[in-house]
Amino acid sequence: VTVTQGTETHPIPVYNHVMEYEVSDRSIGGDLYRRFSQFAFSGKQVRIDIKVNRDFEYYSVFPSAKNFKTEYNGGTISVYLDKPDYFGIRLDDDDNSILSVFADLPEFPGDIPSKTDKNVIFIEGWHDVEGGILYSKVPNTHLYIAPGAVLNGRIDMRGAKSKITGRGVILDAFENIYKLDIRVGGTETHGIMLCQFYSDGGIYDGPVLMDARCFNLMTGSNVTVRNYKALSSMMTTDGITANSVNSTYEHCWIYCGDNGLVISWTKDQTFRDITMGTTCAALYPQGSTDNILIEDFYVFRANDGILNHRYNNPYDKDVTTTITLKNIDCIDVTSVSRLFGGRNMG
Repeated sequence: VTVTQGTETHPIPVYNHVMEYEVSDRSIGGDLYRRFSQFAFSGKQVRIDIKVNRDFEYYSVFPSAKNFKTEYNGGTISVYLDKPDYFGIRLDDDDNSILSVFADLPEFPGDIPSKTDKNVIFIEGWHDVEGGILYSKVPNTHLYIAPGAVLNGRIDMRGAKSKITGRGVILDAFENIYKLDIRVGGTETHGIMLCQFYSDGGIYDGPVLMDARCFNLMTGSNVTVRNYKALSSMMTTDGITANSVNSTYEHCWIYCGDNGLVISWTKDQTFRDITMGTTCAALYPQGSTDNILIEDFYVFRANDGILNHRYNNPYDKDVTTTITLKNIDCIDVTSVSRLFGGRNMG
């Protein structure tokens, strides 16, 4: 991959992390590869050139509803961006071929905290978290993960008005079961999620979550999440679990192995400009939810439907579900005949 702006051209690395998937009752299976490239730009238009080193008959650039300008010439797919955005390329409708490309705004001096500032955790290079879990209950903590850095561990951040920013990677250290006991980390609702962000008034902006063996991001109330990327393939790796109230999620890319947006017994949540691929359901509301807005929602794969509401008690007559969906663009629902499925939704 190379990026050209004006007369300057720069090579961009392609990262590919591979993990065996675990699927249950899904004959179509998952896919193993999570390739991505990322860079930052502002100002003039850029051209991203992706050279493909294999034969293919056709390709797609998604979300198609964003109408990216593309070209093909001699084995190279070119995509033009006038402003920072995220897109994917898929060859011959093969999910195992997908490359995700993340173009962000540059970080400016005011975005990067000083290493010597109080309550700053500054991650550079490769950083193993002792015991696999980074805990913080201190208000106004700023965890910064620099471009190219990897925080190899899970995060449990609970201090009010804290931040998680940067362009680096948060990698699930518990994928190494020979080094860390998965019973300590846990999967699904047992243990610490890859990123538990229960910071009242907190901001999550930028880092890539990679290869979770558990839910990717679980949020508390009054949280702002933007420029969030999650790449995982195993079951139990829900993309965003929004359990609390009054939070906003904008410009996110989620390619996970379980339900994409899990909206559980909550209210006053806004999801905007979300691109989603999953081997389960894209939207997974549970219980009574109120005043949920999902706008500009782009689904490039969802085996179990766009919306799947399953777990309410059939004898609960007081359940109401108020969700507003605007501008949904869906490419692929692979395993079921329905786009929307509701059970006891009121």
